[in-house]
Amino acid sequence: MIRQTVFQYSKLPQPLKPIMKEQKGSQFIELQFSVNKTDDFQSISSFKTIKEIIIGKRSELLKEGTRIDKITKKLDQIDNGINTIQDNHSQLIKGFKKQQKMSWIKFK
Repeated sequence: MIRQTVFQYSKLPQPLKPIMKEQKGSQFIELQFSVNKTDDFQSISSFKTIKEIIIGKRSELLKEGTRIDKITKKLDQIDNGINTIQDNHSQLIKGFKKQQKMSWIKFK
């Protein structure tokens, strides 16, 4: 049986609760993140927090009967994605700071 795990963010610091849904015809587990319109996504202080929340749910998901190799693979993919986002974010901040230090040349 293939299941789809949907994570819903509620207002922090409440724990993130996975909602298991059966999905037919799919060959992989998809981790989705949905944010309620009323919630402020920026209230999650850092990407590290998101990663810790996700990884902390590994054992709960395993108790639900999700195959360990699939969930581990997905967590690794998410981990890599978060690291990429962090790297890109750092590069953007560095670029922005550099840009602020640059003196603008105005043409008359």
